Amino acid sequence: MVDSVVIFVPDDTRRTGREDPLLLEQVQGVPLLAWLAGSLAQMGAQRFFLVAQPGCIARAKSCFPDDVELTVCTEQDPADLLHVFLSTMEEGSSKVCIITGPVAHLPAQIVPVSSSEARHGAFMVNREVFMDALDQDFSFARFLADESEACGPEEGFYPISDYTELLSFQHAMNRSQLLLLAQTGVKIWDLDNCYVNPWTRVGADTTLMPGTVLNGRNSIGSHCVIGPNTFLTDCSVADGAQ
Repeated sequence: MVDSVVIFVPDDTRRTGREDPLLLEQVQGVPLLAWLAGSLAQMGAQRFFLVAQPGCIARAKSCFPDDVELTVCTEQDPADLLHVFLSTMEEGSSKVCIITGPVAHLPAQIVPVSSSEARHGAFMVNREVFMDALDQDFSFARFLADESEACGPEEGFYPISDYTELLSFQHAMNRSQLLLLAQTGVKIWDLDNCYVNPWTRVGADTTLMPGTVLNGRNSIGSHCVIGPNTFLTDCSVADGAQ
């Protein structure tokens, strides 16, 4: 996975008939964008460039983890800021990921519902080629078609076309989050009866019992036991608590 990601939040409300852009629609109380940014951050992305409409910018900014570098652009033409963002990437980083619409990011071991491989919302491009294109009067859509590598299920990206399809990904997104926590030492008794959103932090050697629901921005310490049948939202739990 690359360390730098460019994310566009398109206004697709006219197409979907929904009040909010699909990337800001909620899954288990958290916007899809938060699940996406959280998953990418856990896989190594630490720098994000966000492009959104002015009316959406506050909600979109709140979707990103506190420990990542975030550049925000509300202008119609973000070329200058994008150029600076790309030029300050770490030496040796040659690729940048571009998200152009609503997608779910799931690790390879997750098997979600079927999704059309013909649609794409994530692309990988060469940083130098992208910077050169920004210096010219170019078509972004044509640039992606000619110079990018489309990312699909093999890379963990699944395009989402409407709210119904988004809901069908809920289980896979939650399971993905639980498996990522398990890799950090969190002990989970029941993958099918435990719900943790991407804004929650859980310490190593903490046990999540069946029926645990961690909503909002929780900070759970290490060596804790949460549950069974416990709902927490926006809570701070000390090390060793039960």
